Amino acid sequence: MNKCLSMTYMKFFPDYSRADRLVEIFRNINIDSKIDLFEERDIQYIVIKELSNYYNVKKLSIIVVGIALVSYLLSTRGENHWIYFKKYALKNYRYDVDEILLKFVENSPSMLRFKDKKIRRIHRYIDRVIPLLERDFNIYSRNLLSFRNMLAKNMETNLMGKTISFSIKMFYYVLKAYNILINIPMSIPIPVDYRVCIFSILSKVFKNNVDMNNVGLYARILRERYANEIRRIWNYICSRINVPPLRLDTFIWTTVKYIIDSKFDLNQAYISFSKNFSDIGLRLGFRKILSIGV
Repeated sequence: MNKCLSMTYMKFFPDYSRADRLVEIFRNINIDSKIDLFEERDIQYIVIKELSNYYNVKKLSIIVVGIALVSYLLSTRGENHWIYFKKYALKNYRYDVDEILLKFVENSPSMLRFKDKKIRRIHRYIDRVIPLLERDFNIYSRNLLSFRNMLAKNMETNLMGKTISFSIKMFYYVLKAYNILINIPMSIPIPVDYRVCIFSILSKVFKNNVDMNNVGLYARILRERYANEIRRIWNYICSRINVPPLRLDTFIWTTVKYIIDSKFDLNQAYISFSKNFSDIGLRLGFRKILSIGV
């Protein structure tokens, strides 16, 4: 069967028995008590934490949520995108939020793809969301569901969409950087991006009827065609380990970084992961989740 025809007939299937196995692994390594470790090593959080020394919480929240809303289909790796943002925000912290947002989207090398569309999105955010977030910041900083609903309504996009979920996660990161404690609702789903799809395939909670030789390509297909199914299976897993999807996302995002860096050599990814995480349970969990030598 040629490649194009193979793609046409390819179907993916969620494997809930495998999901139950992941639940068992996550419980055994006490993942709920270790998410902070991953969050504090996440480049996105590191950037936000550094910027918190220069911005007040409201201004930084408004800027970071705006950047998160256009952080899709990047023309650089995600890590580099956030480093570009940090450098720009440090250099221009005295500017108004509107100017910071627009100039970053216009000039960042990470924003080359669909730039006009992203600029229009930022204008909508400036016109519709920022006035509400400025006025009711104390309400939204205590209730992420209310903020999610307001954001999706005014951006005219899907409540469950990737950029909405991701923007809520980044808002949470800002609050955390200022030591503002807030509960993350279990009902806000994982942002279904490329890395989550890679992890869904390699952890075998999603399988297909062809093969798994080209994980990168299949992850893109999974993201485009099966976003709802991915959200459902990770909601299922998260509800059983009592970790909100937005927090487990950081474990997944970090883990897949090592996989991508190793060019999908899982043994090499494990070696790199182990150099950065000394916890024996986490190392064993990494091996079991990805079935390395197991």
